[in-house]
Formats: sequence, C-alpha cells, structure tokens
Amino acid sequence: MRDLIQCAYRDFSLTPFIRNDNVINNMNLQIKAKNIELTEEIKDYAQKKMDALDKYLGDFPVINADFQVEKTTNHHQKGEVYRAELNLKVPQELLRVEKTGTDIHQAIDLVRDHMEIVINKYREKRKGL
Repeated sequence: MRDLIQCAYRDFSLTPFIRNDNVINNMNLQIKAKNIELTEEIKDYAQKKMDALDKYLGDFPVINADFQVEKTTNHHQKGEVYRAELNLKVPQELLRVEKTGTDIHQAIDLVRDHMEIVINKYREKRKGL
C-alpha cells in the first residue's frame, strides 16, 4: 500500500519531503517564467533563496512548491518592474507570497523575506492545534 501511495505522489509531482535529523532535503521548486527568459542563473538564485526557508519549516512537509517570476507589462512610466510569487502547499493550507521589485533579484529576495514571516505564523498557528 505504501508503494502505491508513493507512486501516486510521484505521478503528480507532489512528493512530500521526508525529514530526518541526519538528512536535510532542499525544496523541490517548480520554477516558471513569464515575459522573461528563465536563465540558469535565475533558477539557481531562486532555488538557493527558497532552500533557505527549509530551516523555518521544521518538521512540516512541503507537498508542492511553485515559484513564478515575470517581467510585468510595459505600461509603467519609469523602469521595468519584476514580479515574483511563491506558493507552498503544506498540510491543510496554502502559503502564498507575491512581491514586485525593480530588479528580478530584489523581487526574489522580498518574496523569501516575507515567506519567512508567513511560515512562522503558520507554525505558531499549528502549535496551538
């Protein structure tokens, strides 16, 4: 039965993280881009920043992690605006953060910083249950 459940998770790319005191598993991020070329540098930067959130999640498994970056439309009066969004599916909840910045790296950093706060609120809420 367990093999069947694990197989079903793999088919839908919802593989949960198995945590162990001796093993640190990085978040398996599904990265998408819109109106911008998704380079290896952007992928690596986003993955590195989101992996840093693992320590705040503790024992809570991440069922699915979706990350999207985009260059917004050109209707702004000055400069380019980049948007980054992170959705983490955790047990009984979806944690979502969306931020914009003048640089793609700034937008990614803002998402990471705000998601840290959202995860801490989620952990406090789950402790009370």
